[in-house]
Amino acid sequence: MPNEQLLGNRIEGVDGTLVMGPAPTALHQQWLQRLQLAAVPALPKGTELLPGVAVRCGENRLLIPDFVIVTCPDVATTWYPASEVLLAAEIESPSARVQDRILKKARYAEALIPYYLLVDPEQEAATVYALSDGDYLPHAKSEGGLLTLAEPFPAELDLRLSGQLYASCTPSAHSEAHGFRHRTSSPEDVPARGGRRERCRGGGTPAARSRGRR
Repeated sequence: MPNEQLLGNRIEGVDGTLVMGPAPTALHQQWLQRLQLAAVPALPKGTELLPGVAVRCGENRLLIPDFVIVTCPDVATTWYPASEVLLAAEIESPSARVQDRILKKARYAEALIPYYLLVDPEQEAATVYALSDGDYLPHAKSEGGLLTLAEPFPAELDLRLSGQLYASCTPSAHSEAHGFRHRTSSPEDVPARGGRRERCRGGGTPAARSRGRR
């Protein structure tokens, strides 16, 4: 394979085998940036959105979602356990559609990640899946290019805004300028699994939590 085709390739570990995925296209990265800019202002306290970080989904699986929302912000680490991931997201591309719709969806469910967001740029559509009895069920689907969420946090994402990554806006209007509208909420606590507030593994300060995970 020519060297230029290897640039940016994503290598994941699945059941003892290294799996090389294709490098993301410019369009894919534009959608990733749009989603990041849109989602961050709506995140509940105690969470953080991170693109392209590794998630350990069991002893022999190390996967790299397009982005994750984690419940342990400001940790100096190169990977997160699945137990600290609230939501994993994938942006579909023609070369990885089967992976995103079937294989990765199943692996994130097996790792008990509570929510999975699947975005289809070609259709300007998205679906949020919620974990139920070890499997993902559709939780929210976009309609007419608009995705309305109640969980894992209240928000509306307008997928019809094509290509506008930056806008001149005041801080209070930042999220709406990028397609994300806040809805009424009181995000004092991180959404919990099993009725309990999610706590960072090991507790303590971010510096203390970083030990042993470099």
